[in-house]
Amino acid sequence: MKSKSKILYVQAAAERGGVETILLNYLKGLDRERFEPHVFFTCDGPFRREVEELGVPVPFFDCGQVREVSRTVKAIRTIADYVQQHDIALVHNHGDKAHFYGGFAASLAHVPAIHHLHGVPSVSFSRDGVIGLLSLLAAREHTWAVSEAVAREFRKLPLADQQVQVLHNGIRLPPPQASEQDWRAQYGVRPDQFLVALFARLQRWKGIHLFIEAAAQVAKRYPDVCFWIVGGSLFGLEEDYAKDCRELVVKLGLEKNLKFLGHCNQVYSVMETVDVVVNASINPDPFPTVVLEGMACGKPVIATNLGGAPEAIAAEQTGFLIPPSSEALADSILQLVADRQRSLAMGQAGYHRYNQEFTLDKMMDSVQKMYAQMLKSSPLTQGKTR
Repeated sequence: MKSKSKILYVQAAAERGGVETILLNYLKGLDRERFEPHVFFTCDGPFRREVEELGVPVPFFDCGQVREVSRTVKAIRTIADYVQQHDIALVHNHGDKAHFYGGFAASLAHVPAIHHLHGVPSVSFSRDGVIGLLSLLAAREHTWAVSEAVAREFRKLPLADQQVQVLHNGIRLPPPQASEQDWRAQYGVRPDQFLVALFARLQRWKGIHLFIEAAAQVAKRYPDVCFWIVGGSLFGLEEDYAKDCRELVVKLGLEKNLKFLGHCNQVYSVMETVDVVVNASINPDPFPTVVLEGMACGKPVIATNLGGAPEAIAAEQTGFLIPPSSEALADSILQLVADRQRSLAMGQAGYHRYNQEFTLDKMMDSVQKMYAQMLKSSPLTQGKTR
């Protein structure tokens, strides 16, 4: 019987965010007959226990700050030792900080590494910018990016790979958890009312304020339209911004039209009940998962034309791509409110596009083919018994 190839995923955060959800999809979609996943955390937290519940080994070492040189060296050595002791065949690093630790560890252990880009890179003297540049010093055999937009910006960096494999994320919807009537009734929305929702963390770059301003413009024309903001503050950050957004709702007189639902564990069930899904990011969003989720739920999606969203949305067919302005967002919403048949048709086209291009099965098929090719062709794995 052929042995499984062991893949070590290096993970730099232990609370659930976008990158963590993507990793969770990898673990759920991986063919366990061919590959055995391990996840090495550089800190401890609730997401580590969530992964452990999937039956995946989850070692961790509290790496602290990269500037703590002795601790950083020890962390890299600890990961390298784990790779050697558990006969890991390939190290797959998710994000710059993970790649910094995992890349150097893979080099020490003489196994191939993948640097998986989940964010839009840039040169800066911020903590994240410095870590991103340092990560380029670590060895890697392949660089993957979640969108061409991310790959394009990455290629501009010093020491960056010019050959970047673009691998769009894929998702799988869970079974329905609540009915449409349950969610609408809970928040006082009638079945016949048009409902627009933004699903995002309450961070400024997510454009929550643009959504609120657009809602006010729409409500002037159609006072019966309702709006939901679904999401909380990630890791307790930007509480002041969240407060400002709530105050803006009051200032614009939208208390009856717009509700904050907060963090929700049943996002897909909520999404099933709305008419339009919005992504209002004012900075480039690498490849927004919410766009795929909206399409998978059969909803038209309105998103700003930054980052990776244009690679998912077929403009004017499955939704709208707009500049980051409240006026443009309001105009797109108004078009769909005025023509509900068009709204339904866009949602159906979006579901078809999702089903053809962005399913978890399609993504994992590509991932596992690339794993197999790497393990077969890499000089670091030639003759290595796994």
